[in-house]
Order: sequence, then structure tokens, then C-alpha cells
Amino acid sequence: MGLLEKLAKMAGVLSDDNAKEEAAKMLHGQKAVDKVEELEGELTPVQRRIVELEGYVPTEYEDTKGIVTKGVGQTGNYMDMSFKEVAEIHEDVARNLINDYDELPVELQAELAQLAYRGDLQQSNQTVALFNKGKYEEASVELLNNKEFKSEDTPEHIKQRLRDASRAMAMYEPEGISVALREDKLNSMSEYVVQKGDTVYSIARKFDKTVAEVVDDNKIKDVTNLQIGQKILV
Repeated sequence: MGLLEKLAKMAGVLSDDNAKEEAAKMLHGQKAVDKVEELEGELTPVQRRIVELEGYVPTEYEDTKGIVTKGVGQTGNYMDMSFKEVAEIHEDVARNLINDYDELPVELQAELAQLAYRGDLQQSNQTVALFNKGKYEEASVELLNNKEFKSEDTPEHIKQRLRDASRAMAMYEPEGISVALREDKLNSMSEYVVQKGDTVYSIARKFDKTVAEVVDDNKIKDVTNLQIGQKILV
């Protein structure tokens, strides 16, 4: 089984019968972006992020649930629309759910929009509520507190999409922080060794920090996967 075929089946979008045939047509990452831009013109950074994650298939196929899909993960009435139109609809969903969406860094907008494109943002009421209250680190943790992320059956690339969005939330600092201040901060820190039962949230509380600070200072990619004995700067 070739790499593209494996990716197609791992993604959970192709049935066993047509996985091999459609895998040859699937485009991923920059190749998918290039193809969609060839068809529809230059994409915005937010639109490019969605295409990178969703990939592109030029023909119709049935996913594992028997749902006919085409293009950039487009189903139902969206199949008769251009990708840009579908992307704009879902970005408007993110815009309506998230306060001051247009004032956010474009990288964060892209992660919120890709969540809306999959339907994750619409189903994460608590995450949205926390984010809109300015509790970005708590929102980032809540986003991963769902059955899909915790399920062993969920493809790793889907979990990584959620991790990327979670990290973008946790890293968001409206006022920003200068490089010099960051260096001074890191030089004044000490190490903490992760103990059994520790979480990023519990460590942050223990040392009177925010989850975002702990994640940023330690470049933590998965806030749910601390290891006993791991050294954390606090």
C-alpha cells in the first residue's frame, strides 16, 4: 500500500473499495494549495491553512460513512460551490462565534477557521465561551477535552489539527512580549520535575503562572502529554 493510499485510509474519508483509486488523485499540503490556487486564484493565509489540512480531491467519492465528498472536503450543497465560497462561509461562522475575530493574529484566525471548517468550533461551546472571556489558556485545554481527541480511533492528523489550534489559543497574548523581556524571564526561571498526577494547569497554578506561560516557555506541543520526570521551566 502506497503512502498516499495509507494517508487516505488513515484520514477516514475513503471507503475500502475506493481508497486505492482516489488516493492517487488526492493532493496534500502545498500541492493541494497550488492546485486550488490554479483553479480559483490566490488564496488568503486562512484559506491556505484550510487547504493544507483538508487536502484536495478533484472527483466525487464516498467517505467511510457513505457521504459523497469532493474538492476540499466539501459535502452536500457545498459541493456545488467554489472552495473560496465555502471557506468564507465557515470563516464567517468563526467570526460570529469569536469576539473581535478580525483583530486576532492571522495565524490564530487560521486555526479558528480550520476548526469551524471541520465543525469543531461549533461543537465546542465551552471553549468558545472561555476564549471570549479572555481565558485563552483554559480555552486551549478545554478544546482537547473531547471524545474525538481522546479516542484511539481518531487519526493522528486530526488530533494534530486540534493540538495546533489549542497551542495557538494558549500562545495568544494580546499585548505581546518583547524578545528581551522573554530572555530575562527565562534566565530567572528554575526547573520543576513533573510528578505523577501533574498537568500543565496544575503546574501553572502551583507556581502562580498561566497555562499559556508554561506552554510558551517550554514549547509544549501537547498539553495533555506530560511525562513523569520531564523538566519544566517555571
